[in-house]
Amino acid sequence: MRFLTYTAFLSLCFIGLRALGLPAIHLAIPIICILAGIGIIGFVRLGQRAFNFFDPTQLSNAIFDNLNKQVDSITAGGFRWDDSSFQEHSRRVSKKSLDTLKTLSSFISREIHLKSEPYVQMVQNTIKFLIKYNTVKSAIPTESLWFEKRYKHKDWLHSSDSTIAMATRTGTQLNPEITHNNHWVEDTIFPIIINCLRTNLAERQLHLVIGLLEYTNVYIITLSKQGDFNQAFNRVAQITEEIIQIETIFSEKKLVETERLQLLAIIETQGASMIDIFLAYMEYLDDINREGISSKLKNINWKSNTDIYQSDFYSHILPQLEWLSSRIKFEVAIEGKVITPLWYQTELIAVIEANKMADCANSFVTESLEAFGNWISFIEGFDDRLLTSALISREWEYWNKISANFHRFNIPWKNLINQKSIEGLQWPNLNLESLDTQIQRRKKEILRIMANYSVPLIKEGRSDQIPDYGGQFHHYIAEGILEAIIKDDIELLKALFKPYFYSCLALFEKKLLDYKELKNLNWRDLSNIKIASAPLLDLIDISGYVHLLSEYHNNSRMWIHVNAIWDEYLGTESDLTNIFVSAVSLSSRALEIPHHSMIRRNWRQWISESFNNIPTSRIYASNPFREEVLIHHPSPLIRLFIKDNYSLTDGIDIFIYSYFRQQPDGAQMDYGRRGSNTIQRKIQLETEFYKVNIKEQEGDK
Repeated sequence: MRFLTYTAFLSLCFIGLRALGLPAIHLAIPIICILAGIGIIGFVRLGQRAFNFFDPTQLSNAIFDNLNKQVDSITAGGFRWDDSSFQEHSRRVSKKSLDTLKTLSSFISREIHLKSEPYVQMVQNTIKFLIKYNTVKSAIPTESLWFEKRYKHKDWLHSSDSTIAMATRTGTQLNPEITHNNHWVEDTIFPIIINCLRTNLAERQLHLVIGLLEYTNVYIITLSKQGDFNQAFNRVAQITEEIIQIETIFSEKKLVETERLQLLAIIETQGASMIDIFLAYMEYLDDINREGISSKLKNINWKSNTDIYQSDFYSHILPQLEWLSSRIKFEVAIEGKVITPLWYQTELIAVIEANKMADCANSFVTESLEAFGNWISFIEGFDDRLLTSALISREWEYWNKISANFHRFNIPWKNLINQKSIEGLQWPNLNLESLDTQIQRRKKEILRIMANYSVPLIKEGRSDQIPDYGGQFHHYIAEGILEAIIKDDIELLKALFKPYFYSCLALFEKKLLDYKELKNLNWRDLSNIKIASAPLLDLIDISGYVHLLSEYHNNSRMWIHVNAIWDEYLGTESDLTNIFVSAVSLSSRALEIPHHSMIRRNWRQWISESFNNIPTSRIYASNPFREEVLIHHPSPLIRLFIKDNYSLTDGIDIFIYSYFRQQPDGAQMDYGRRGSNTIQRKIQLETEFYKVNIKEQEGDK
């Protein structure tokens, strides 16, 4: 504006001189033209700023530029970065910028034309700043005045006698301890993100919420990769608590299908964020070892004021590095060299990492248990099985990821703990077995929840845009039953088998419904009917294994419970039994590999592996030139199953023998290729073989 004023004044002066009769100054014309051109170009920039008032979110760019400038100035190596006056000045300037950002956010959230995409775009830029700030935060001294001061007041009961005596004599309070809030920037910015999330949820702009969550997830993963799991978890909890309040938002108007799908995606995204946090932390954990710590410490130039902040250590290690640095600099000043040995330095850093690791490992289990439990309980009140199922599915995935990767804590933990060299350091305790017990207990609870949801979800119609949670839960319940009978967990079997029984029937009826009225079936129809009968074969297979494992554990209660459920359903109606027998016959006569046969094959292998601890001995019985196996178990069925590994006797064969053939007219039913009653004959032979040879072995002893 000053330039334009000067140009206008100069032009008026030339005009005035000409009006007074002075000769024309020809050089004035090109000069004024050049100055006018510069003024026009300047007005372009000014005009852009004027248009920004129609979209105030563009004004945030200047705020972020200023914030980045201040952050650069207080990181190690910046201009006067270690000067407390400059640190305090940068904090005050940044505080004003953040207050301006909050005011701008509050204004935008009230404007109809701004609180959707422009608002989300501004918040996404805010998250980008947070990510950048978090990557350079480890280069800021922990005692820097950039971090807000906090006064931590002491407790009179726990204070020292001298401190209390001094305060009593002077009639004053105990002097507070000055601490620093190292998360003041994040604590100031995150409410802006939450407000944007809340605003777009209220406006039902769910597609924008999904995009915002994806940006937030990148920031949270960045935190976890740097070992700051607790901060990452707290941010996820803040966001999720806001999302689950969605019940109050949609209580007045029912969700349309598109919104329901978007809400489902939001819950899936939040559930996945917990998994992302854990996997990102695993990447951080893989680099934790004494060798790596020693290598980083060796590269530090302790004479330099900036080197410890430009090393590869993260923020939680900085206080210990600063403590070391002050003492090593004193050594260098007195002795002319570093006296503290590298192993000593490594030990001091290792204990910090060990404490951090133990804290994170416990938090992964204890805090996640509480969080998932609260979230599922709240969403269940929304009375929408689909949304609850989405969170249950993600929680199951979370615990499976932890179970599969929890062993990765062992190597770095043992590396840090097993080489203690300094007495008196406060090393933490980490009981991974106790944590694993909590995980397994929670997985059983989830299986029980899945069992309650499986049948309603299967019967409920769904489009192919919605995940098949009913089918997913159905399969996990089957795996849970197998694990229960292998571990002799009768309570879990009782909780899971009946829901699994009826979910198999629901799947069969649902898939068979399209072919119920058809009379002339082509090969495609017949193939689909075989696929529809797969759940029945799975049910028969697992029921047979229940009988097998009940004999292995000598626990007849398992088989009595399953037998009673079958009796309750079939009753005395042979038609219902014929349905199951027909499914067996149809699959056994087929020339192709039956549907789910590989899954059932894996089940059989799982059961076989559980028998590996049964003692066996090699003998020469009927033929002195052929070695035979004597299996030391009282059940002939168990011995036959182990010996018959190559003929692949499975749960279906066992259930035909132990249940279907015991029914009225069961012996006359058509079981297809499984119809020959070979198990009974083999059991008789095995009983005779065992009786003779076990007596001989006992006699030899």
